[in-house]
Amino acid sequence: MDMPSLQALIDEPTPETRAVLFAHLANSKAAVRARAADGLLKLYATARHRGGIGRDFGNEPEAILMGCLDELRELIGEPQSEAWARFVSSLEMDQDAWRDGTGYDLAALQAMNDIERGAIREMITTRLGNLNHNADWRDLEAAGALGLTDSIALRADDADPQTRLRVKQAPGRADDVVSELCETIANSRDADAVSKALDHVPNYPAEAVKQAVITRVRKIDSQFIYASMVLLEVFAGVEDAFAERPFLFEVQEQGEDGDLLHALIARATK
Repeated sequence: MDMPSLQALIDEPTPETRAVLFAHLANSKAAVRARAADGLLKLYATARHRGGIGRDFGNEPEAILMGCLDELRELIGEPQSEAWARFVSSLEMDQDAWRDGTGYDLAALQAMNDIERGAIREMITTRLGNLNHNADWRDLEAAGALGLTDSIALRADDADPQTRLRVKQAPGRADDVVSELCETIANSRDADAVSKALDHVPNYPAEAVKQAVITRVRKIDSQFIYASMVLLEVFAGVEDAFAERPFLFEVQEQGEDGDLLHALIARATK
């Protein structure tokens, strides 16, 4: 929403004005955030207040996660829900949460009231719209829960292959996901990206994916053992691929020109 439209809502309030202004406390533009805060105070404040609250929102891109929001809430009679508190708490990633791949509390996101969810919607839209920063997979997941398909699509050409994969998974277009998996598995030099792409192979056991896994196996690089286990499990029907590790170490030691590599690949192509 542009500034004139926002000001019109303040000058001639409607039943939706409160929710719209609250959402725009998380807008990407500093002036809009400040005007939204001032508008809420003008229309709904029930007590005298200091003059710099709007400026605080203008100065801080994510002021809705800071103390100035608590101050504003009290002044306009908009109490914090328990679900809001849980969701905001989940935004803070400590080392354990990062290592374990813990996402945001999406149940709390769905449980919070509409006015609060509108602010989170604007915050996630702003984050994903900032193409100067890498997208966080947690923001993409939250965007999916909020139905922000346009914001997700903005990251279709992201430098991170995992981000591109998540973007393609969001609308459920299997062909696009398969294409992204094949490119990453067969050609990426990022071992972590390859490993994460291989994690998805059981869900997309297409012939093109099998060929991409075979291409990776032939490289006999740092992902050889895992790629080979995926190849055997998904495409050769091996129930306990982990038990194949001694054989795979022999293949690895023999190298890409050895007979054992050909025997390995033949098990998935016969």
